[in-house]
Amino acid sequence: MGSKIVLGDRITMGKRVQIGSFVVIENDVWIGDGVVIENFVEIMEGSIIRDNCVIRSFTRLGPRTNIGTDVIVKCSAITGPETQIDDGAFVGPQAIFFSDLKSGIGKTLVGKKAFIGGGARVMPGLTIGKRAFIGAASFVNRNVPEREIWVGNPARKVA
Repeated sequence: MGSKIVLGDRITMGKRVQIGSFVVIENDVWIGDGVVIENFVEIMEGSIIRDNCVIRSFTRLGPRTNIGTDVIVKCSAITGPETQIDDGAFVGPQAIFFSDLKSGIGKTLVGKKAFIGGGARVMPGLTIGKRAFIGAASFVNRNVPEREIWVGNPARKVA
C-alpha cells in the first residue's frame, strides 16, 4: 500500500490488491483479487473492479463504473457514471467516456476484448462491440458493432 490513501466506507478488497500513493476510493466500492491501482487514481462510489485489472496513474473512474476481469485502463483515462467495460478490454491513455445520465441517455458499454485507443473520446450511451477497435484520438458518436475497426473524427468504419 502506498501513502496518502483515502478510503471511504464499505469497501471490499480481494487478495493481492496493490494500491499506489495518493489514491481516493469512495464508498461502496468492490475491488477483486490481483488488482493493481497505481498513483493518483480516483475511484468513485459504487464502482466495481473485477479480478486482475490494472488501473494506471491519473485515472478517474466515475460513479458506478463496472470493470470486468483482466481489463487494462491506461494513465489519465476518465469514465463517466455507469460506464461498463467488459472482460479483457483495453482502454488507452487519456481516453474519455462522456456521460449525460440527467438527460436520460443510458450508460456506455465497452464489449469484451475491445480496444479503445489513446485519446479516444466516446459519447454517452454508446456500445462498443466485442473485439471492436477504436483508433487513437478517434471521436466516437455512434454504436460500433463487434469486430469492426473505427478511426477518425468522427469515427468511421475502416475494416
